[in-house]
Amino acid sequence: MSIRRRVIKVGGSLLTHPDLVDKLREYLNGLSPAENWLIVGGGEMVDAIRTLDRLRTLPPDHVHWWCVELLGISFRVVSAWFPDFENIDDADAFAKRAGQAPAAGSFIWVDPNAFYHRGLEAQRTARDPVASLPPHDWRTTSDTIAVFLATRVGADEVHLLKSCSIPKSGHDELQMLQQWADQGIVDEAITKFVAGRPLRVTLAQLIPTPET
Repeated sequence: MSIRRRVIKVGGSLLTHPDLVDKLREYLNGLSPAENWLIVGGGEMVDAIRTLDRLRTLPPDHVHWWCVELLGISFRVVSAWFPDFENIDDADAFAKRAGQAPAAGSFIWVDPNAFYHRGLEAQRTARDPVASLPPHDWRTTSDTIAVFLATRVGADEVHLLKSCSIPKSGHDELQMLQQWADQGIVDEAITKFVAGRPLRVTLAQLIPTPET
């Protein structure tokens, strides 16, 4: 299948790995030509919010959007590490770039706040993909937000890059995703959000764990 657009999510746990920049460039160089949209998770910043929420429960909707706002910080960090890549940090720039014809070989860091924010609730229509929004709680992390990005830009596939090993499975894609969700490798919301969409999801361990 010819890929026109691809979404790549870099796990937040990879942010503090010293080899991230080199390993990610190596991974990207090995992909088939496409226009690549990249987002990154929140890592330890979001983990801190999760810890506080466990200590004293906070309103799920508020916590969700606070964490999305933190993804903007991750975006600023990685876009500085990859100065040769395009970057998009607001809704107008996102809409303009998404409306253009895909440019194979392009790499675009995008701030999730540019396409996924509280204001989307008011924009929901029956014909727009935004009519299907992920749950606004801990069931949704940057895994499902990456799939949501794919619906916004018309991507053909999503790559989720992780720090953990990915167990093999003989099941079909949705069954694999459910298995990985049950094991905590991907978030809970992703299986329902992928179901019924012509979208291929690939999981990969970007940086192998050293053997002990």
